[in-house]
Amino acid sequence: MRKLFGKRGVYHLNHDNPAFTRPEFTNTLEQRPISMTSIRRNRKRDTGNTRGPVHTDSTGDEVKGSAEFEKCVECIKAVPVISHDEIDVGDHITFSRRMYDHHGIVTEKLGTKKIKIIEATKARAGAGSSFWGKAFIEENLKTLDFVNDRINVVVYQNRVFTKAEVARRAKAYYLKQTETRDFNYNIFKNNCEHFATRCVTDKAFSIQVVKVRMVDFDGISDERMRNEKLFEMKYICGRCYEINKRLLCVSITPIKLVDDVKAGDVIRYLYYKLPHDAVVLETKGACKTSVRLTIVHYADFGFRRFRTIIEETITIRFDGSCRVLQYGPPQYEVFPPEKVVERAKSRIGEKCFVSFSNNSSHFSRWCKLPRKRRQSETDTPDDHSIINSDHL
Repeated sequence: MRKLFGKRGVYHLNHDNPAFTRPEFTNTLEQRPISMTSIRRNRKRDTGNTRGPVHTDSTGDEVKGSAEFEKCVECIKAVPVISHDEIDVGDHITFSRRMYDHHGIVTEKLGTKKIKIIEATKARAGAGSSFWGKAFIEENLKTLDFVNDRINVVVYQNRVFTKAEVARRAKAYYLKQTETRDFNYNIFKNNCEHFATRCVTDKAFSIQVVKVRMVDFDGISDERMRNEKLFEMKYICGRCYEINKRLLCVSITPIKLVDDVKAGDVIRYLYYKLPHDAVVLETKGACKTSVRLTIVHYADFGFRRFRTIIEETITIRFDGSCRVLQYGPPQYEVFPPEKVVERAKSRIGEKCFVSFSNNSSHFSRWCKLPRKRRQSETDTPDDHSIINSDHL
């Protein structure tokens, strides 16, 4: 395992593991896991001569009604980058900070560790609240530290403008603002992410704000309830809503005997008082009241520390509080147990947790469910097994 140490501890992933697979996200068009490697490779196809809708993970299908997708929190994914080569001029880039992510548009690459970005910032805007007031659009030089900082590029499934056009739009906003200085910052209505998404889509919105608003929703930890709420609030598109709805109807059975759980199962239990999913590697010594399980999951090491996929042993009591998610035919197509275990082990050491798009549930589904292409646009859930995905 390759380890790079910094002020936040071990950051890079186990690239030297022969079985290592980068985290995978979902292609909205086919609803199948897409590797971050392929996302990065396909992002290179977006050149200055390509006009939207540009599919960052192209399947050859055309998307109709692309405007619905532009603000969908499922169609837009933040992908971690670990080298200067993975960043392009015109990219929407984010830098993780204590309580939030800061956003900007890349306008120039300098050497191997420096870039210029245009960003909405209050740093030079003078006194005032951190939540609203005067701010400036500035072009600033950034030194990239991939060891100690978490840096993401935001990938849009459907693009209105090419990256070259996005960079030009950011420049135009910047030049205009140098004259007017009229950017009225509001953390909920007009922040740095609103500026970046406006450059990319011509519509200002903030997924961070969506997540903040969802914190007050009592069902945020219940994926099915969250899917309904996001659709009600128009934060996900109709296609993503329907796919999530079918995907999340899996039945769940309580563990009351040692035979109720086995290697390759996905289990759900309370972790810091919230529902949490994990993949079972093996069962160990059992007694009349409990069983010890070796699991792989996204572990939380505390505030301001990266969540990491680890292997550990836990004790499960036969009181029904821990349950098995019954993925299987005919509703779901699944990997054999030994393959599920292999896939789970391949991602040990990963530090790419994202609340709504790469959490413990997404990881567990990625291990369990293979890619499966939609047969046709006219198929219904009764025509074939559900489209497997780590979508929600």
